[in-house]
Amino acid sequence: LFILARTAAGGPPVAAIRRPAASVPGAFTLSHADAMVPRSSLADHDELTVVARLSASGQPIAQPGDWFAETVVNPKQASSVALVIDQVVQ
Repeated sequence: LFILARTAAGGPPVAAIRRPAASVPGAFTLSHADAMVPRSSLADHDELTVVARLSASGQPIAQPGDWFAETVVNPKQASSVALVIDQVVQ
């Protein structure tokens, strides 16, 4: 399971965590401690796309057949978000 946040412009994740697939369903916290760039914060952005993806290969890059969910959030306003992993990467 990979959970990551990206800017609206795309590119590499702002923050990411990796957990075992067996931890689904579950509650997870993505914070500035998970930032890909030191001293970066999720709150530095007005809009982020949050993605939860179950990777069949175990690799961080999405592959056909992986299950995922995503939503757009304003990290300055949303303290939590619920995702249902119900889509498949084509």
